[in-house]
Amino acid sequence: MKLWGRITGFDSLPAIEQWLRVSVRNACIDNLRKQKTVTGHEKAFQYLTDQQYEELYFRSSIEADLFEKITSAIDQLAPLTGKIIRLSFFEGLSVDEIAEKLKISRQVVYNKKSLGLKELRLKFSDNELILIWLLAAGIGWNFQ
Repeated sequence: MKLWGRITGFDSLPAIEQWLRVSVRNACIDNLRKQKTVTGHEKAFQYLTDQQYEELYFRSSIEADLFEKITSAIDQLAPLTGKIIRLSFFEGLSVDEIAEKLKISRQVVYNKKSLGLKELRLKFSDNELILIWLLAAGIGWNFQ
C-alpha cells in the first residue's frame, strides 16, 4: 500500500528496489522494537506477579502463626470467657446475640468480653498486637 501511494514518485526500477529494501528493513526494526517492548512489559508483569505471590506467601505465613497464637491464648482463658471471645470475633456475633445464644445477660457478656481482651493483650508483645491489628484490619476479621 505504501508503494502504491508513492509509485509516481520514482524515476527508475532501482529506486523502487532501494525504497522497498529500506521500507522492509525499517518495518522489521519497528516490529522488533515493538516485540522488545512487549517482552519488557511481560517481564515487568511477571516480576510484579512473582512479588505479589511472595508477599502473599509471607503474609499467609504470618497470619497462620498469629492465628495459632491467638487461638492458643483464647484456649487458656476461662471457658465462658473464651467462648464469648470466639463468638464475638470469629463468628461476628453482637453482645445481644451472644447473650441470647448463651442465655446470659448482656452485662455478663460485656464484662467477660472486656476481661478476656485484657487478658489476651497481656499475652502478646506490642509488636504482635500491632500485627494482629494490621492483619485484622486488612483481612476483615471482626476484632473490636
